[in-house]
Amino acid sequence: MRCIPLVLAFQLKAVFRIAGPEAIDAETIVTARRDLPSFEVFLSNYFAPGFDASVYAVQTFRAPRRPFFARADHNPLVDGNYLAFPRDRQAVLTIFDGRWEQPPHPVEWCINRYLAAPLAIRRDKESGLTALVMSPPGDCFAVATPYNQTPPDDVANHRSLYLSLFGFDVAAGQTVRARSRLQVIADPADAAAEKAYEDYARGASGK
Repeated sequence: MRCIPLVLAFQLKAVFRIAGPEAIDAETIVTARRDLPSFEVFLSNYFAPGFDASVYAVQTFRAPRRPFFARADHNPLVDGNYLAFPRDRQAVLTIFDGRWEQPPHPVEWCINRYLAAPLAIRRDKESGLTALVMSPPGDCFAVATPYNQTPPDDVANHRSLYLSLFGFDVAAGQTVRARSRLQVIADPADAAAEKAYEDYARGASGK
C-alpha cells in the first residue's frame, strides 16, 4: 500500500447537527485533490468506564438467520487484537491491504462476524444507559471495537467504537459524503435498538 501525503490528498470537513433530544448526526465530507484508492475515514467514539460493546451482526452469510448483537467479549483468540466486523468480503480485503501496518502504531485486527448493518452499541452495565453508533449501509464498510475487558488492560481501556466510512475509490476533484449518528437511549431492549436504526436508515434514504 502506498501512503499519500494528507495535506495534498484531500480536504475533509465534518458537520454536526442535533437530530433530537437524544441524537447527534455527523456528516463527513471529503473533496479529493488527487485519486484516493479504497479511501477510508475512521470515525472514533469513546465512552466512560462501564460501557460494554456489542455489534449488530449475522451468524454467517450462508445461513444468516436473525441478526443479533454480538458482544465484544474477551477470549484467548482475540487477546491483544482489536475486533473488526466487516460488511462483506471486499471489506476484509480493505482492512488487510496494509493500511493498518504503518508505523509508529500498527494495529492487529481480528475479523469477527459480518455486519447485519453498520450499528453498534455500548451499554452501561449498571444503569443500562445505551449509546448507539450507526451509519447508513452504503456509507460504512466496517465497525470496529476493542474487546470488553476489566481494566487495567490497555487495549480494552479505550472503550471505543469505530466506523470505517467510505471504503471505495474517490477520483480527483470528486466530493463524497458519509453520514453517521450517535443516539443515547435509556436501557432499550434489542428490538428497540433495532427499531431506532431502522428509523434512522429509512430517514437517511429519504423514504
